[in-house]
Amino acid sequence: MKRTLAFLTVMMIFTGLFCACDMTRHESGLEYAEQNGEIVIKSYKDLTTRRKLAVPDWIEGKPVTRIDKFGIANAESLLVIAIGKNLREIDDWGIVNNANLFRFEVDDGNKYFTAAGGVLFTKNMAKLVAYPQRRNDPYSDGYLDTAKYKSIAALPSVQGAANRTYRVPDGVTELAPQSFYRIDTLQKLILPGTIRHIGPRALFQMYALEEINFPEGLQTIGRDGVSFCSALTKIELPSTLTSLGEYAFFDCRNVKTVTVKAPKNRVELGRLWYPTDNGKEMPDLRIVWLNG
Repeated sequence: MKRTLAFLTVMMIFTGLFCACDMTRHESGLEYAEQNGEIVIKSYKDLTTRRKLAVPDWIEGKPVTRIDKFGIANAESLLVIAIGKNLREIDDWGIVNNANLFRFEVDDGNKYFTAAGGVLFTKNMAKLVAYPQRRNDPYSDGYLDTAKYKSIAALPSVQGAANRTYRVPDGVTELAPQSFYRIDTLQKLILPGTIRHIGPRALFQMYALEEINFPEGLQTIGRDGVSFCSALTKIELPSTLTSLGEYAFFDCRNVKTVTVKAPKNRVELGRLWYPTDNGKEMPDLRIVWLNG
């Protein structure tokens, strides 16, 4: 009898925890769950009638503190994501591949994130979190009017020889994983001398990227860190480099020469870190180690 009561007690506690923590609910297209008295965004249902999504400060009287993996992802209708004051965590895959996103906005009261020129950073501007896929196109709040702009395709875009350069602000030390995921419009990316880490898939499928500098001070490039950047033709890596992750330059097929200033015996090299043609070796590729 005692064993039966103990078993039932454990099951009731487990069930209570499951209901409190794992049951998802819905609010304005957001699917969310309560965890430890806080709200976690689990997914978002894209609506053609909504162009701006405001991540709320509170749901059911509880603070919204985290966007989970793919929480707000693959939404083609969103032009703006506005982040509330209580959000403090975003999964590395939390806000990826929103193909028509022009800008991020962040509540001034948020202690963890900020936006500069529509780009999302940590509050101290040390980490670049996410670059909107249409940031280089001209933006107007008028685009939020779905009556006037019934189709996303009708929104203006930059044509011809428009500015396709972005200079990462001084003081930024890290490009977060997926931070420039599928940004296929930038032609030139300028990294500051403060940069230390390029995260996994940070520069992924940037098909138009023709030029990027890797300044002295840079230490690591993560797995697939600069992958599918097929317009690049050369890569010069600094003497401060200590690690190149697996497939770091996967399918950078038009690179002819990689110059590395760091001593080879000091750099941790992941499998197939160097440029390939979709994984295939390139016989004409030259890798030059200037310091042995």
